[in-house]
Amino acid sequence: MKIKKSSFLILSLLVFGGCATIFQGGPDKIPVKTNPEGAKVLLNGSAVCNTPCTVEIPHNRDSNIKIEKRGYESIQLERGKVLSGWFIADLLWLVGGVIDLATSNQGHYPDDPIDITLQKAENQ
Repeated sequence: MKIKKSSFLILSLLVFGGCATIFQGGPDKIPVKTNPEGAKVLLNGSAVCNTPCTVEIPHNRDSNIKIEKRGYESIQLERGKVLSGWFIADLLWLVGGVIDLATSNQGHYPDDPIDITLQKAENQ
């Protein structure tokens, strides 16, 4: 009977370890709208889309978002990760917490929409 319980425990650790990685692997998706539309959205210096659009941020990348449009002031944003509830649960299993940390899935980027009115550039 003891062997069955030990086997079940080990199997559970392997199956459920890294729950945040399994259930929230990403990428995180953030809707972006601007007024006026058609602004270029850059993620970590690379153009990803024109507004309105959705920016996808992998968990293992930074979230430096820049919004720019000719004739308007550029806007620089940085979103921080929030700790995942799955990661907190995985800390009880240790193996899961290690997996989540190794895959950068201990947190996720909030999916609150970005909705910005651009300001005309002063030198225009």
